[in-house]
Amino acid sequence: LRTIAAAKICNSISDRLGKFNCCPTCWVMTATNSGGSNTAVSLIFNVLRAIYLLYIAISLVGVINAVRKDEDWQSIARTPLLVVVAVTIADVLTRFVIGDSSK
Repeated sequence: LRTIAAAKICNSISDRLGKFNCCPTCWVMTATNSGGSNTAVSLIFNVLRAIYLLYIAISLVGVINAVRKDEDWQSIARTPLLVVVAVTIADVLTRFVIGDSSK
């Protein structure tokens, strides 16, 4: 009975909004692609990737300079390494939850 009620609610919401599709089995509302939203999202994530790569490159230069000056490079490399590990774990979990869109 709940699934039928949820399906009716989702269908009435979908009819009113027009741009949304509803999946009553998982109770998730997903937006359909509209115009330039896909391009905007790609642009935002590509900018974030570029910032991430710049951070890694700058950190690597700092670690190399510390090694050349015989300083404690391990303490300098700790924070960038933690950032790389955290971002990688977040990416894997995100792909696990959302799914791989390339297939």
